[in-house]
Amino acid sequence: MSGQSAAMFGKHLRAVRERQGMSLRSLAHLSKISLGYMHQIETGKASIPTPARIAEFAKWLRIDGDELAAAAGKVPDDVIRLIVERPELCVVIRQLGAMSDRKIAKILEKVTQ
Repeated sequence: MSGQSAAMFGKHLRAVRERQGMSLRSLAHLSKISLGYMHQIETGKASIPTPARIAEFAKWLRIDGDELAAAAGKVPDDVIRLIVERPELCVVIRQLGAMSDRKIAKILEKVTQ
């Protein structure tokens, strides 16, 4: 990921953290990383964290981990495993990518019931 992507992720993470009313210090403490490193992530001065670290942030921020992973340009490990185990899912993903948001929402509604 480029520095610009790291900056975009950091900006998104900061917005989510602030929206949740959590301080930078609190998220750093809960995630067991230094305040300085947390600041570097949010300002785009550090590389985008690993998927595991992103999942940790999502847990403490009480948001969907997939949303935060997508903001980082990452694919969650469980999704990668599914694709490796069942490569035919790539076709499904590509077909979904060509659909409208409305159609995808209808499909999601059916498969999550």
